[in-house]
Amino acid sequence: MKSVFAKPEFKDELWQEYLSEESLYYTIAKKEDNAIIGYCGVKNLDRRIWEIAIEIKSDCCHKGYGYRALKMYLETVTGISKRHEFASRVDTDNIVSQNLMEKLGFQPYGLSEFLLHKEEDQLAAEEEYKDKLDDRYMALAKKFNVEPRKLLSHVLEYRIIV
Repeated sequence: MKSVFAKPEFKDELWQEYLSEESLYYTIAKKEDNAIIGYCGVKNLDRRIWEIAIEIKSDCCHKGYGYRALKMYLETVTGISKRHEFASRVDTDNIVSQNLMEKLGFQPYGLSEFLLHKEEDQLAAEEEYKDKLDDRYMALAKKFNVEPRKLLSHVLEYRIIV
């Protein structure tokens, strides 16, 4: 799914979502120099269960920023909104974010459609990428209690109750 983020129109759409009145995003900055390194937030406050999103610059990954930012965000937003259940969708290739969700206490919940909404597109992706189904994918499918091929056309959904 990373190739989608390279498209200017997708970035423009993402930026419009970030500025929307239906969203609640926080900028993540380094404490020592206040350099902006990412964001975390909720895209659509009208949803029954708010979906948490996070993006960190690649050169700042693996340094604890994402964990500290999301932990603080969840505590703050829960205190203000009195909401306690949150979801997060993670790409099946994004092992770092999967580990982050689990470290924060999110639990595997199932699969979710992301970019492929038509069944024929999902089946085509599953066929095209079927060679990716290695032991890690098999373990992930077992963890989420889904058919392994579905991991190739969907994203993982995690849930947490704070």
